[in-house]
Amino acid sequence: MIIYYRISNNSNSIARLPGSTKERCLLNALKHFEPYVTEFNIIADNVTEESLRLFLEDLNNKYDKVTLENTKLGNAGSFWYIFNKCLVLPDDTSVYLLEDDYVHKDDSFKVLSEGLERGDYVTLYDHNDMYKNYSDGGNNPFIESGGEITRVILTESSHFKMTISTTLTFATKVKILKEDFGIWKSYTGGLYVSDFHCFVKLREKERSLLVPIPGYSTHACVGYLSPLYNWEKEILR
Repeated sequence: MIIYYRISNNSNSIARLPGSTKERCLLNALKHFEPYVTEFNIIADNVTEESLRLFLEDLNNKYDKVTLENTKLGNAGSFWYIFNKCLVLPDDTSVYLLEDDYVHKDDSFKVLSEGLERGDYVTLYDHNDMYKNYSDGGNNPFIESGGEITRVILTESSHFKMTISTTLTFATKVKILKEDFGIWKSYTGGLYVSDFHCFVKLREKERSLLVPIPGYSTHACVGYLSPLYNWEKEILR
């Protein structure tokens, strides 16, 4: 598996899980993935904060599998930058495209790998929007009666459900990205990205998107935490 980790400056514009700085989220990802992957590529996009820049340079020197590249592309641009990097890899390569505001827990690599044996796309983030009825103010129009219509499967370590959408943090095989290039380009190839509508379109193509339940990662934004786990304790470990 190869990881492409996109990171930008720390942001104080949204409420975050206590302690979940960009530095700590990255250290958490390194802890759970770097020992097991073949590459851990960090794309530092528009990083101008000196403390974060120095932190990234230090990591680059400490880890054999870590590479660091600086870009100035913005969110959509940096996503397509790593997407195109994936397209030149062998078809059977597993890739994990990872944003800089996620926290993972133990066995994340194992569970992610098991998911990729059964699904086209895999996320470890059990988005809490999937349990909020749209009619009650939830964001997802597919949610009613407290959930989505799905199928649950069992792997060695976890139950997985099929879900309708996720963020731009997900794993897949390069072959799948190549085959789905047109859909990804249509919904994320402009100035802005629409990950939700992209995954809805992929579902129409009968692509599967799996997520473990409970989740093995969370978005660090308060109000969007993956349920049934003490994520604040995890980030401070």
